[in-house]
Amino acid sequence: MIDNDSLYALLDKRFVDIAKSCDQAGVVLRHDKKSIWASDIEEAYYCEKKLDYSYLLSEDEVLPDAIASLDHNLKEQCLNDLERKYIGSINHAAVMKPDCSEIRVLGIFNGIPIGGSIDELEVSGENITVVERKFRSLIPNRPYNEHEVQGRVYCYCLDYMLAGTFPYNLNYRIDYCDLNDAGDSEIKLWQYYQYNQRMKVHMHDELSFVAGYWTEKREAKAQKSSRAKCNDCVYNVICESSLVYEDN
Repeated sequence: MIDNDSLYALLDKRFVDIAKSCDQAGVVLRHDKKSIWASDIEEAYYCEKKLDYSYLLSEDEVLPDAIASLDHNLKEQCLNDLERKYIGSINHAAVMKPDCSEIRVLGIFNGIPIGGSIDELEVSGENITVVERKFRSLIPNRPYNEHEVQGRVYCYCLDYMLAGTFPYNLNYRIDYCDLNDAGDSEIKLWQYYQYNQRMKVHMHDELSFVAGYWTEKREAKAQKSSRAKCNDCVYNVICESSLVYEDN
């Protein structure tokens, strides 16, 4: 059994130690990244092609002719999307604000650093629950697959950091929240999962799939399960896998 303060102190120390070992290993991935962030893995499962475009179309590079030829509004959409894009790096450990409420986690998969920031941890005896909050204007009927993957990534990292320390059971919960008229968040849907052996097998397969892209063993694959994904994507005009104009 461990209390919250001791757990947070342990995780903070382990994060820094693992980050230092990753820096020494000098791993370099696609787009010159040194680590894969949980948000990248989530976006990969939403659509790898969209994720790839968000890195390829850097503000520091000349925009491709295809982007330059787009109408003004769509160009603005693309640029705004790029501005919002957070590119995580192993140096995240050095720039985190001390008063940040999120919990930093970091693990290694097949030599690749994988990290992220957890919204909240709930500790009860030997049970540690990752809480991931999603704010949506439209609440889904069930959690999205990419959000479930993100929760498992956090558990994978925690399991890596806590291995050999004390007895624990890992779980994760996804809260979908809406904002009421008073500006307060209200949980509309939540789903609880145990990070058991079956989930660990799923996580290994999911990380293997994503690692293939980041280690440049394969190119990005479009997730074409829904036309709505392409409709909402700012890159749908230039993406060769777009479903939006395939009938034209």
